[in-house]
Formats: sequence, structure tokens, C-alpha cells
Amino acid sequence: MHRVRCMHSDTAAGGRADVHWSEEPPKKSIKADCVQVFVTPVDNEFRAESYSINGKRIQFCGHGSLAAAWVAFSEHAPAAATLNFFNANQSWQARRVGDEITLVYARPRFRPCVVPEFASGALGTQPQAAAVVGDDTGYLILQFPDAESVRSLQPDPDAIMTASQRALIVTASESSADFVFRYFAPQYGEPEDAATGSAAVQLAAYWGAKLPSEEFHVRQLSHHGAEMHVTCGGDEVALTAPVAYR
Repeated sequence: MHRVRCMHSDTAAGGRADVHWSEEPPKKSIKADCVQVFVTPVDNEFRAESYSINGKRIQFCGHGSLAAAWVAFSEHAPAAATLNFFNANQSWQARRVGDEITLVYARPRFRPCVVPEFASGALGTQPQAAAVVGDDTGYLILQFPDAESVRSLQPDPDAIMTASQRALIVTASESSADFVFRYFAPQYGEPEDAATGSAAVQLAAYWGAKLPSEEFHVRQLSHHGAEMHVTCGGDEVALTAPVAYR
């Protein structure tokens, strides 16, 4: 097992993942103190399935995918320029430059929607706008006027989980090339996630349609904090973040 830290900076703790190499996901539920990633080589690709701290399989796990790529490049394919990964929901490509991993995904498709009635009660403040990505177990994006509005939210995890099975992303732009966010998915065992690359990928498509830039510096305003970069162009979104063994 390899222990990995992702999306950190000098002022941000980032996310943690344990990578289990050449192991199939367990048949029974697993519980741990961080994301568990099970990587198995399949022909010239790698299957990487991630599980939350309460043992649920995660459809799209950013730091699980970053951690899997870090171990694959470091331990098994140091001369490779790119590596291909997949799970039960999607496929992606990874590349490494120094201590950074870049993951390239198909561009998410979001749909603007009315702000759900539960939003203001669950968050304590009325959002400006809303959009959804994927099906009823996908993402709900709620936009706020500024970073301080996002930072000061006091969410009610029980109200969020009762009202929707979608993961909740709250966000605001800071400039034409920067945005912030927080991520709440209590159905996966944590009221607020510390570092969420998957949310940054959804937001790259969201803000890429609203702002003039195609490249964004992203800050996640969780208690520990996380930082990453995303680019959005054409049919692809790329997530870049620092990764290291811990």
C-alpha cells in the first residue's frame, strides 16, 4: 500500500489517499480514515476504483485518480509520457511533470436550472444561480456572489442529504481566471470534503462558459484547504495538482 497526498500547497493540506496496487476492490464494505484506491493493470491501461471513508464506491474521485497516477508513474512506468486509466463510469489520461500530475477528462456537460427550494435553508444564504451535472446522483452547482459568501456558509449536512442525492458544489469567481469552491457530499461519509479534484473539473466547464479565460487557479475553501489548476478547452478539461508520498 502507498500513502499519497494530493492538491496541497505551502498553505493547504490537500487530500489523502491510500493506493492498493494490483488488488481488486474488496467484496465487502471497507472503512478507513481516507480514500482507498484499488489499481489493477488491464492490458495497457489501469483500472482505478476509489472508495470513500465509509466504504462507498466513488464515481469520480479526483485525488484518488491523482494518487493512482503518481504511484503508477513512480513505481511502475517512470519512462512513460502518458498513462491511461478507467473505472466503471469513465476513462481519463494522466501525465507527470516533476511533482505534478495532470489528469485529462472529457468535458462535463452542465445544465442551468432553477435554484432548488432547499438551498437557502440548508446553506443559510440564497444562491445566485444553479446548474446540474449528470443524473440524480451527479452534481448540483450553486453560485454565490463572492469568495467570502462561500467561505462563511454554515451548511446543514442532514438537510443536504435529505433533500438531494447530488453532491453539492458551492462556488464564486474571484477574477476572470480564478474561482473558489466548497464541496459537500454527506452521503459519502464526510460533511465537507477537504480536497475535491472532481468538483474542480465540473467547475472548469461551468466557469469556462461564463468567464473569458480557459485556464483557472482554483482554491478549495475547506478547513484544511486545497489548491489546483484546471484548463477547459474544446471537448476536454485538464486538472493539474502537486502530489507526493506521505
